[in-house]
Amino acid sequence: MPGRRNERGVALVELLIAVSILGICSVALLAGLGTVIRTSADHRESADANVVLVDTAESIKAAPFTAPCDPTGTAYLAYAASHTTLPNGWSYDDVAVSVDCGPLDEQEQGVEITVSASDGATFELVVAKAQSSAGAAEPAPTSPPAGA
Repeated sequence: MPGRRNERGVALVELLIAVSILGICSVALLAGLGTVIRTSADHRESADANVVLVDTAESIKAAPFTAPCDPTGTAYLAYAASHTTLPNGWSYDDVAVSVDCGPLDEQEQGVEITVSASDGATFELVVAKAQSSAGAAEPAPTSPPAGA
């Protein structure tokens, strides 16, 4: 019988400790996965907002120069809306355009584009539009997107 004593099974206490450790590790792993999923959604939202911002800016750069200056930017926003395809879930209700009609509004305008994401983040970009000597629109360099 002395040989039988060496073949002992797992004690109940050892089993409970092993199951507890496995449970704690599982909870930590699931919590980490939840954080990764939320962070991924935030980054996707920011990337989509940047796409909307840049596409709108490119459309406004290509839009005809509007004179006299309209501070609301309605003509530029309408042009962008008709010439740009937005990502799924986005509309031009998320985009605001304003025009700086400084003293040279017949030759140069600063068009500010603001995109609001559903999480409350906002992204801004300024496009400078200049009237060429021939009277056609001449896009000027843009500033880099804010928040990018």
